Amino acid sequence: MAGVVGGPLGAVVGAIAGGAIAGGLAGKGVGELIDPTAEGEWVRGRFADREHPATEAELAAARRAFRFGLAAQARFPGRSFREVEDQLHHGWEESGEAVPWADVYESVKAGFERSSAVG
Repeated sequence: MAGVVGGPLGAVVGAIAGGAIAGGLAGKGVGELIDPTAEGEWVRGRFADREHPATEAELAAARRAFRFGLAAQARFPGRSFREVEDQLHHGWEESGEAVPWADVYESVKAGFERSSAVG
């Protein structure tokens, strides 16, 4: 489980929940929700229609943002992305991430909505 909340994702999670998500992750079993195959397919699909292939940095940012959205669902159970979008936007920017919200919005939304459908 430490791999789920460590590194850049841990910084993002801490920024939006002050540790509250970590408890929610354990209770909700987010480790089970993070399906590397599904995540990888979604990330590749996100960039499939581009003229130029995505850079490794873009793919990494999309993965972090997807997991950020996935983890955020534990903080806001039963709420729609639209209801919590401003809080997630603020949390992303406060996390110290260098990638702008506009560049990761779709990835965060996809992760958030995936966890809503699964949970």
